[in-house]
Amino acid sequence: MELGATVSCMGYGYEVRVLINGTDIGVQGGKSESKRLFGAESELKKDAPADMRDRLFVLKPGENSLSVQCKKTRQEEDRLTFEMYVGEQVEPFISFVTSDASATFEKTFAL
Repeated sequence: MELGATVSCMGYGYEVRVLINGTDIGVQGGKSESKRLFGAESELKKDAPADMRDRLFVLKPGENSLSVQCKKTRQEEDRLTFEMYVGEQVEPFISFVTSDASATFEKTFAL
């Protein structure tokens, strides 16, 4: 079975950095963003552009790590919402919500 996940971040009013297994996947914050993640050994990797290979082919069988770091960029009542969906799941596998001025969420998960 091919490893795959989707991350979604509603980061209006926040600077955001998301690391999967130590790799920055390119979520920046300040907007709504989604990224499709693939297994590091996926057959699709050879045909993907170099910047996608480096940022999105990061999942591995077994234990993986996630780090979401955020910092509020304005004084408004903004809220950061981060969700990860695995495979074709309709419910989030991982969910993190904050309205703090800054926060770090770290999680280890298995695929």
